[in-house]
Amino acid sequence: MVLDVTDDKIRVLIADDQSIIREGLQILLASEAGIEVVGIADNGKSALEAIALLQPDVALIDIEMPHMDGLATAKVLCQRHPNVKILILSSHDDRSYLLDALQAGASGYLLKSTAATDVAKTIRSVHRGHLVFGPGMSAPLVAQLLARESDTPNIQAEMLDVVRATFDSERLRSSAQHFARHPQARELWKALTDEIYGDNTNLAGPYLAGWFAHNRDRNTALAMHYFASGFERGLQIHAERKHLEAFYQAGKTLHPEVAFGWLLQATSPWQQSPTDRSALLTEAAAVFGVQSSTYQRLLIRTRIQALEQMSDRLARASSKLSILQQGFDAIPASDRELKRPALLMLR
Repeated sequence: MVLDVTDDKIRVLIADDQSIIREGLQILLASEAGIEVVGIADNGKSALEAIALLQPDVALIDIEMPHMDGLATAKVLCQRHPNVKILILSSHDDRSYLLDALQAGASGYLLKSTAATDVAKTIRSVHRGHLVFGPGMSAPLVAQLLARESDTPNIQAEMLDVVRATFDSERLRSSAQHFARHPQARELWKALTDEIYGDNTNLAGPYLAGWFAHNRDRNTALAMHYFASGFERGLQIHAERKHLEAFYQAGKTLHPEVAFGWLLQATSPWQQSPTDRSALLTEAAAVFGVQSSTYQRLLIRTRIQALEQMSDRLARASSKLSILQQGFDAIPASDRELKRPALLMLR
């Protein structure tokens, strides 16, 4: 949304998906001398469009928005409009978020709990070219920067030891909780993904990454991606069934319908024998219910497979009988009566 503007003021654009925040900031800044709100947006994409049109001096951007979050918006904004100062607005008093904001190109980081008078002060400081953080944020940043030099290599080494050890689903899930809550979680995530794509035979990496994504950001889609990747990798390297079972159970915890689909692949151990297929049918009943279309389709498919196997056995038996009959027919008629009892026994 474009607003009426005047000259000789700090031109500010507000981007936040919560209308109460946008309106509150707009009212607050309207009373501040030398500051003019020139536009508002409710997501990252519309913010970029408005910034291209209005060319504000400062963009006040919420870190969490639909379509494009604040960090992604900041990165694009730095590339397209380097003269626009970026002030990230966040509800996270978290050092890792603060560092991410700086890496994305922000000139400031402001908590939504910041006092009204400090918001305008921060906007003015950012406009003058200063690197500014909201009250209480500078000390944590310094501590974080100091800790990175000594702590990061150690915690990364610890994580890589876990990834490279023998696959143990319980240990990996517990470790994922530990690493996801660590102050260096984002650095650990990068190291973990580098490790995963560097070794296509390792199963611990995808399993740890799945629980890491779930524990830290509650990102079910990303977690399922890694669990599915681990299951596929396990099929390719002919991993033990218990390892494949671990990936399935992890996926089932988050999205049972999707995870069940992994078991239906042709190379899945759950497709290899009548006993396995029976177990699969039992699992379908537990996940979907016996009245579900999924269970009914699988039941029909299981019966068809059983009939096909019976047909194959009959065909093989018929072929053997045909060979025996040909041998019998080749016996001279005078000898048939003598050898018939033995041939009948063979049948």
